[in-house]
Amino acid sequence: MKPQALAALLLSCLIVGCASTQSGVVSAGDERSRPGPPPDSLLSASTVSGTEREIELLALQRLLVDRQLYEPYTVEQSLLAGPTVRLGLARALGQITDSRTLSSLESLLQDASVEVRRAAAFSLGQQEPGSDTGALRLALRDGDAVVGRYAVESLGKWDSPLELVEQGLVGLSAEEAWERLLPSLFRFEESRTVSLAIQALDLEEPSLRRWAAYALTRNPRPEGLPAIRGLLQAESAEVRGWAARALGRVGESEDLDRLLPRLSDPEAASVVQALRAGAALLDRLGLAPPEDWRPALRRLVDDQRPGIGVTAIEAAAGWLRDEELSPRLTELVRSESDAAGHERRRVLALAALVAGEEPHVDELVELLAQSPSPVLRSAAADAAVRRGREDLVATLAADGAPRVRASVLSGRLEVESESDAALMARQAFADDDPVVRALALHWLAEHPVVPYEPILVALGHAWNERMLDARLAAIAALEARAEASTTERSAIVLALLEMADAPEFLLRRRVAAALQQLEGASPPVGAAETPFALPAADLERKLLGIYRDILIASEAAPRVRLETTRGPVVLELRCIEAPLTCHRFLQLVGNGFYDGLRFHRVVPGFVVQAGDPRGDGWGGPGYSIRDEINPLRYERGVLGMALSGPDTGGSQFFLTLAPQPHLDGGYTAFGVVVSGMEVLDQIEQGDQIVRFRRLDESTTARVSSPSPLPGLQPSLRADVVSRDRGTH
Repeated sequence: MKPQALAALLLSCLIVGCASTQSGVVSAGDERSRPGPPPDSLLSASTVSGTEREIELLALQRLLVDRQLYEPYTVEQSLLAGPTVRLGLARALGQITDSRTLSSLESLLQDASVEVRRAAAFSLGQQEPGSDTGALRLALRDGDAVVGRYAVESLGKWDSPLELVEQGLVGLSAEEAWERLLPSLFRFEESRTVSLAIQALDLEEPSLRRWAAYALTRNPRPEGLPAIRGLLQAESAEVRGWAARALGRVGESEDLDRLLPRLSDPEAASVVQALRAGAALLDRLGLAPPEDWRPALRRLVDDQRPGIGVTAIEAAAGWLRDEELSPRLTELVRSESDAAGHERRRVLALAALVAGEEPHVDELVELLAQSPSPVLRSAAADAAVRRGREDLVATLAADGAPRVRASVLSGRLEVESESDAALMARQAFADDDPVVRALALHWLAEHPVVPYEPILVALGHAWNERMLDARLAAIAALEARAEASTTERSAIVLALLEMADAPEFLLRRRVAAALQQLEGASPPVGAAETPFALPAADLERKLLGIYRDILIASEAAPRVRLETTRGPVVLELRCIEAPLTCHRFLQLVGNGFYDGLRFHRVVPGFVVQAGDPRGDGWGGPGYSIRDEINPLRYERGVLGMALSGPDTGGSQFFLTLAPQPHLDGGYTAFGVVVSGMEVLDQIEQGDQIVRFRRLDESTTARVSSPSPLPGLQPSLRADVVSRDRGTH
């Protein structure tokens, strides 16, 4: 096929959504007669070389991912191609939400190529489970151990009973069965998980014992307490930290005595988790603060090791009022310093003093309410609401900084009566910031006490905004109201049906989900938008160039240098795992988008996060990109795309400070730290990105980026733990 033919095919896919066929999917080597291509497809096996055809098929697979389309003919032709194309297909199908992918992926589980089988086993976990898990259970005993591990992981994501997995592993040696089961054992939240994890703690292989410890502590259960307590003495600081975190969730009052020695642990990770666990135990059990913790807290508040000082400040609330600790926190709030991370310490110190109900805290709230920093005024707003300082609340509710107004609203919605909060939510509809309005609508989705008409009005006002957050929240609020009010249900369903052809894919998908919930059926969502707005006269050449270039570039592993106020960090991008994500990320880097932005979120022992031009966790580049979930594991120093829901990535990225297995297969991973991890460990919230540059380019000239399609905007709130609260 000539390049013009491929371009025409791409064009036809864009315009008509790619033709479909009723022929079904056939596996490689199937000798049945196969139909020719659909009438509007120009793909031909007879006129191109093998390499050229592979590039065409791989480019089409990327297009299908981008448009969220399952196109039977392209799938069939990919299945008949070589292992490289079949591997690409297995990866692509895991990133397309369509029930028809299941049969194709199950056929790929039988592929002759082990890499293809691995990709298929992983990708099945990204889909909604089918009616039968037989193919995955057979894959548990695949001759390749990695295929078996991914099969366990996928069954865990599908909430399959652990008993079925154990049955599927019968016939393997004990060592082989443990090797496949343990890395994903934590995904099965059953009592049986505890007994298996405890049994595996006695295995000889250290890596298997580590996975057993993780399974025992990730979602801890009371019956596992004796074993968890024993892990506090583990040789690995990482495991000691896991054990401490688990005790904070299911431990008992006497566990405060067990955690105290960990406050003197030589490893920061263990100290951080022990501090959090102690505070969690006090709060969960309503305990009086133990006196023997006070000297350690006073010392750790000023500890300079990464993460310890800020965590100690945050935990200190449970031990107030304290004759030494309280004055030190007060001094922190009052002090003005240009030191990196100091602003974050002031915010946490004020929050601790408010929680500890220190008698002089009101004057500190007043002090920060007058600060020129919106971050500090935002902290004052939250404190003023909690202290009932209506004078300050009224002033800060009219603040010029959206993040301050958002803090006021969030706090008031939490503490006010439902009727008063409903009035405040409706008043917030008039705010000119979409985030403030989104917060009000999110509250109404959980408290459907407002009639649907004003929600529809708010939705109409937000319809053409750059950010999708308010619109998505409004749809959720309408769905909740329809379920709560039988008299309004029909009108809401009609309104949702009118929105079913919204220009943005994320909106159409959310509307369809609401209608499915309310009516048991929904209109088709249709294809997603491509991220490239191109003139029709130039569409063929541009699309051909874009997808071929992305495909070819993904074979490289470019390096980027992240220069921070703490020093440089070098990252190597794994574009082969996430080509579209890498493509957009490199464009942002090349355009200097990240230069001058701050790390707006740092959770010690978890992640550092940046890339938000608003600085409050809600900002982005003005477009969203499709998820490219892949098997790259979230070990220490892995680069991931922050999300607020499926397909909401943009510019915000995170870097892991420690292994985070629960993030595996949930967020697009697309790079690793190759140098400067010690710098990353020192990053504090508020630290700045000086510049971000690609290392393998001879020039730092800014590159041009295709503009997003009109109306193609993201849901811009990015929170890496939005799918899993309480992961810290």
